[in-house]
Amino acid sequence: MSEASGARKVRGELTGRIAHSLRSLLAEDARTRGRFSVHNDHGTNDQRGRIWCGMDRIARASNLTGVDLAIVDESQERVIVIGEVEETSCRPKNVISDVSAVLLSDVLRFRDQGVARTLRLPASAIVVGAAINPKGVKAEQFNKLAGRLEAWCSPLTLTIVAAPAVDLHDRYVAAVLDAVLERSGSPDPLRREPAGLAHG
Repeated sequence: MSEASGARKVRGELTGRIAHSLRSLLAEDARTRGRFSVHNDHGTNDQRGRIWCGMDRIARASNLTGVDLAIVDESQERVIVIGEVEETSCRPKNVISDVSAVLLSDVLRFRDQGVARTLRLPASAIVVGAAINPKGVKAEQFNKLAGRLEAWCSPLTLTIVAAPAVDLHDRYVAAVLDAVLERSGSPDPLRREPAGLAHG
């Protein structure tokens, strides 16, 4: 499939598939089952809905950015991971913008089965996925960018998963699972494959 035809696919289709995979994997293991909820902004599943990062608890006027994915540890009502997925080829400035807006935010707002929820930030980790051409210079650019942004994000963990679009789903899911399990204090029962080109 050409990049042009891929761009015409349903907006957020990959994000929806990623969220579905994460729900399934977290539900499979007894140590994580029922503890984590996965929320996504795009896709075609019934559990999607707008997710906003904002500067305070006053809705709309304080919104800074919508995010693609959020994982909540329901046992602590704590945001573990905020995720962004750039499904088509993106530039470093897109990633910088994604990360900056999250870092400047104080709360995460979303609807959970029709009920409005607001949780305090910061999250434990930010995971950004970026589709790249493996033969271009983007992989090197994102590698350098990750190193510079890590210090800025501390104490949060930042992971940038730069991968060809065909590989982005599996590598992004692996990186998010790593972030969830590292921050939750659980052993690593779910890791399938290394995160590949992930940096974090």
